[in-house]
Amino acid sequence: MDLMLNDCSIHGQFSSTSDLKEAIDSLMAVRRLAKRFGVELLCHHNLACSQATPSLTLFQAIQAFDKDEARAILQWMRIQGPFWEDSRLHDSGEYLACKDDVVTDTAVGESAFCCHRGIERALVSIAPSGWLFTPVTVEWIRDSHEIEIINVDNYWEIACIQALLHTVSAPPASWEQLEDYCKSRYALLSFSSDAFEPLARHPFVPGAAGRILSILHVLERLKSCFDENGTRTADGHRIIANHFGGEKHWFSDSSDSEKQEFRQQMTFRHPQDSDSTLFCPWHGKTKSPQFRLHFSWPITFEAPVYVVYVGPKITKG
Repeated sequence: MDLMLNDCSIHGQFSSTSDLKEAIDSLMAVRRLAKRFGVELLCHHNLACSQATPSLTLFQAIQAFDKDEARAILQWMRIQGPFWEDSRLHDSGEYLACKDDVVTDTAVGESAFCCHRGIERALVSIAPSGWLFTPVTVEWIRDSHEIEIINVDNYWEIACIQALLHTVSAPPASWEQLEDYCKSRYALLSFSSDAFEPLARHPFVPGAAGRILSILHVLERLKSCFDENGTRTADGHRIIANHFGGEKHWFSDSSDSEKQEFRQQMTFRHPQDSDSTLFCPWHGKTKSPQFRLHFSWPITFEAPVYVVYVGPKITKG
């Protein structure tokens, strides 16, 4: 589970920087608390551009804080993150609303979309603000004009957040735990017995582990997006459009030159047929470090999705 800072809850409501500082101090205490439980507080890349007072953005107002404190806060908000857009699931074409306000491209919209997809997300709102209520009810208006109602838990008091964190299962703390979790969690995917072995030679990186979980979640979602006739659904087409192809997407095919030069390295023993192999140039990506997750392609209604490799980038020159 991750917590998402509700960027909508910073809306110019503070009359002074001292009032803002009290709220930001509470927010940073929440972030520190969450980290002790292995949970991230995700924010928006442009959070610092939010209007904090009638005349100052959050970035400008924070300049009035102690120099070292301001540096630490802005390091998180502008550089370090983590930022929820880096693993974003909903796109700008979705129509998501809360209390007649459009919340597409906000943490409210993203958390609702994630909850609808079975990914645990909860909001953390700044206090005081106009967002001190729970649950936050989001209307997702589909292409068919069907309206889905999604409720997202929202927190603003540190005691309630602490109580929530005590109920959260600890995330994987090693590559071995990650492997066990993935093989038990993603029932629609078929893992080769040695898929995770390449990770064993590398230090465990929690951020990369979280990204791998997100990649597998998208693959499993795509595998489930077929109707009774075996035709890919509208949700499936959206996933393809949002996440597959191009340098900045989560998934891509290897280039023709890579397929030629690294064909042997991208050919894997078939997980269910020892006499066969699978050529798997399609892969999901993590940036830091550069890990790759290779899987069988195309993903169809009939054929299993085989995950055959999780480890360092194979095509590194």
